[in-house]
This record gives sequence, C-alpha cells and structure tokens, in this order.
Amino acid sequence: METPENILNHHEIELDEDLRFLLGVAVNLEQRTERWHQRTAKSLHLALTMNQSAGSIVDKSQLAAAVLAHDIGMGFLPYEVLNKPGKLNAKERKTMQAHIKSAGDLIHRMHRWSDARDMILSHHERVDGSGYPNQRVEEEICHGAKILAIVDAFTAQGGANVMHGVMEIHRHAGTHFSEFWIRHFDHAVKTINQSK
Repeated sequence: METPENILNHHEIELDEDLRFLLGVAVNLEQRTERWHQRTAKSLHLALTMNQSAGSIVDKSQLAAAVLAHDIGMGFLPYEVLNKPGKLNAKERKTMQAHIKSAGDLIHRMHRWSDARDMILSHHERVDGSGYPNQRVEEEICHGAKILAIVDAFTAQGGANVMHGVMEIHRHAGTHFSEFWIRHFDHAVKTINQSK
C-alpha cells in the first residue's frame, strides 16, 4: 500500500500546513485499533480514485481534507464504541453519530475548508432522504459527501473481504448511496486492486 503522502502526490494535491497537520493526526490515530491499520491511505486512495474516475468533479484538496478530518473525528470516539464487535445500542449509536459534529467543528476552525466541512456534515445523509442529521435527498447532498459516505461504509468493514464490501455497498444503491458514485466506486476498486 502506498503511503498517504504518495497518494496525495499522485493526485497532485499540495500538502500545505493544514493537510500536513490533518494527515499527521489521522495516521497517528490508526494506532487506536488494529482494524484501522492503513485506514488513512485506503480511504484517501479510494475517495480520490473515485473522484478521478468521475473527472475530478469534486475539489481534490477539499475531498482529501474531508477524508482526513472525518477519520480524526472517528478516532476520538470512545474505544468501546469504536471497537464494539456487534450492533450498537441506541446510546452508542448517538455517541457514534457525534463524530460528524466533532469532525465538522475541527475542519471549520481551519477556515478555508467549508466544502470539506459540508462533505463531513452530510456524509450520513442518504439519497432516499432517510439519513441524518437533516434528511436530505440525493440532489441536496454534495458530491463529496456522497463519495465520503461510500468510502466510510466500505473502509468501516475493514477491507478483509473486498467482494463482501462491494456487495454491501451495492445492496444500498439508490437508498443509502448514489448510483452514480457507486459506478465510480466499482471502477476505483477495480483500478486499485489491479495496481497491487
């Protein structure tokens, strides 16, 4: 697996002070759980390759910042929630959902990342309107949030069984996830696996 820095370089994203800081924190948070080994690189690679497949319609730097800040927000969840093997109860789900606000607040303090913040705040919206926090429908959700939703769901499965992860994403096509972005997800997964 390439390093996160190489992935950003490959996609011609300048590693400025903000991105360097976010990257450093995200990579260090991978140490919190065995399941997160190389999560930062995997998430960046998938998100940026999906975007590239679609003609880079989302600003690459904003997308990279959203991926990194999102993972930082997740990394500060309580260890027992982050590593729970089964389903979360109602209280744990509410705790898990807090990562949206904490990640959004983090990136908001850095000023020039308003698009990244919108991606983070909207990535649990579902294209059928059943998501949270605002029950937005497909046309109300920005493209970056749709990418981040797929990347988050796919990498949350740990990546041990790629085919199972792909099938899970497809199972929610048109309800949770954008069918347009699922096509680019498929292309990205194929591209990434061929390059290994």
